[in-house]
Amino acid sequence: MADKNSTLVTPFVFPGDGKAIRSLILQNGEPGFVGKDVAERLGYADTSDAIKRHCKGSVIRLPLLTAGGLQDARILTEPDVLRLIMSSTLPAAQEFERWVFEDVLPSIRRTGGYAMHAQKTNGAEDMEIMRVVADALRLEGSARLDVIGRAMAIVAPHLLPAMPVYAIDAPSGSTAGSSETTASLTTLLKRHGYKVSAAACNVALKDLGIIEAKSRPSTKGVSYFWSLTEAGLKYGKNVSNPKNQRETQPHWYESRFSELAQLLRIEGAQA
Repeated sequence: MADKNSTLVTPFVFPGDGKAIRSLILQNGEPGFVGKDVAERLGYADTSDAIKRHCKGSVIRLPLLTAGGLQDARILTEPDVLRLIMSSTLPAAQEFERWVFEDVLPSIRRTGGYAMHAQKTNGAEDMEIMRVVADALRLEGSARLDVIGRAMAIVAPHLLPAMPVYAIDAPSGSTAGSSETTASLTTLLKRHGYKVSAAACNVALKDLGIIEAKSRPSTKGVSYFWSLTEAGLKYGKNVSNPKNQRETQPHWYESRFSELAQLLRIEGAQA
């Protein structure tokens, strides 16, 4: 059953292409966005398919008055808008993300509708947004806690007192109950006396399914970075790139490095 919405539909013009996305406040106080508008701004050729593949929230459909008459429209909440942004390869996606979360949403909140919703849900919608980001980057432990905390300080500062201050960083399946030290691959190779380059190891690690190449839109087109897979979490963890929070950098557990070296079959370590 579709939610009922306010009759007020507000268009926001995206500076990137001069076209608008339509927004509204749902009956529960939550901001909603016309899915077709969002998908088009993010460069998806098949907007319906993009929404079906990437959007996981509850399906909300509302009748909206358009130039072609009354039409049934799919409405997206914040988490699903973010999912479409994270999955877009359009260079302007980063600009669109900044515009939505720094200009559009604050403007909607000033109407009072969203503030009411935040109190009713105790920040549940805010937490869902943070989870989407952390899941997309496959962040765990302290890295996940850091990203969620940074984002929460912007969109839901009222939840910060409830945030934990410590997270355990340990290989997947570990029962140690305490954090283990990690380091970059370059640092560990040097420390253990291996002459092979980190770049060569990364190629082998990709072939073994331990890391994967991911991409994100950037001002220069597309930026690529390495990310640990689920299998790779046995040997390391993803940390966020300090130069760009939308990228990850693998860090490797020192306790598992000898096992990783054997897996890579690298030779030449100092005795």
